[in-house]
Amino acid sequence: MVAPRLVAFAALAANNRNNSLQYCSAAKNEEQARAAVSSSTCLGIGQRLAGFKGAVAWERYLNTSRPDFLFVQVGANEGRAGDALWPYASVCNHWRGLLVEPVATSFTKLCLNYQPMSTRIRAIKAAVSDFNGFADMQIMRNGCAGGQCNHLLHRGDNRRWHHRWARTNETERVPVITLARVWEELQRVHGPVADVDLLVVDVEGSEGRLLGSSELPSPRPRLIMFEHKHLTAPVRFMINSSLESLGYQFVGGVAGGVGGVVTARHGDWLWQRRESV
Repeated sequence: MVAPRLVAFAALAANNRNNSLQYCSAAKNEEQARAAVSSSTCLGIGQRLAGFKGAVAWERYLNTSRPDFLFVQVGANEGRAGDALWPYASVCNHWRGLLVEPVATSFTKLCLNYQPMSTRIRAIKAAVSDFNGFADMQIMRNGCAGGQCNHLLHRGDNRRWHHRWARTNETERVPVITLARVWEELQRVHGPVADVDLLVVDVEGSEGRLLGSSELPSPRPRLIMFEHKHLTAPVRFMINSSLESLGYQFVGGVAGGVGGVVTARHGDWLWQRRESV
């Protein structure tokens, strides 16, 4: 069972459904956005990438030639360095999506990186968890500790680690929304959605709060890729059981292409909706 969130959050978690979320500003006009990507085309990047032994090249499961590809990325960071989606989203005109990132400095960089594509890919400043409201983010100003970076504070999560690093880092108050709210925002900016092709989740150990409840907003994504290396064995089991009950099958560990270079991403798992096989 997922650990309860801080009691202090309850008073501040008065449903923020009616509160406006901060979006990146869009490109000045559609022509500006179109011109920024018109020199590049989507050439089936995945076909040029080779997978690692014991891993799966996630690009093989993407139909990059389909007329419309819709994705959601939760925990988008700054959107470019080491990001598996950037090689596609930055050049494929038929890719549309919604990026979600709570940390102010990362969100500012994310907006700058995606500014030329902002008519088809929007970004909002928020954390995603199992409630709507506000919470504190632990901000690692001097890099990641033990491989774990900025993350949302919940009661019982890595208490020793939080105490150990509290003196050298800081917290940032951020809006928190549920995955269902993310889907609402997705349809608000892109219109009615018949299918979501890909959901990517990288929330530094809070994945269980998004994927472990045996519920996903509709339409359910065709592919789900999430980071598992910060999860305990019980939380991994909970997520796996939840996804299986929702009709997903495990594909494997992920090898991804970043900037045209294949890199091992064994901290990620890929699941596929069975009816989309």
